[in-house]
Amino acid sequence: MQFNVDIPDETGELVKGLTKFIGSIKDALADGWQPGMDLPAIMMAAMSDLPQAIEGWEKLDDEAKANPGAMIAAVGILASEIYKTLVQK
Repeated sequence: MQFNVDIPDETGELVKGLTKFIGSIKDALADGWQPGMDLPAIMMAAMSDLPQAIEGWEKLDDEAKANPGAMIAAVGILASEIYKTLVQK
């Protein structure tokens, strides 16, 4: 089954940035918690991925009001992308 969904711009950026950040955390912890190696990797990912994700944060409310269905779809897509990121080997 396939669906075509138009995701608002800022919401799409949030989905991409959060998914990338969560993937970076997963990659860093793949071989167990090694603070000296993992913490810097996670911090670098936070500094590079999260600002892009939350840059248009203030516009999310307007996007949700303009198209509530697209926002609900985006939340579902975000959850799906995070799930796929966490369970992929």
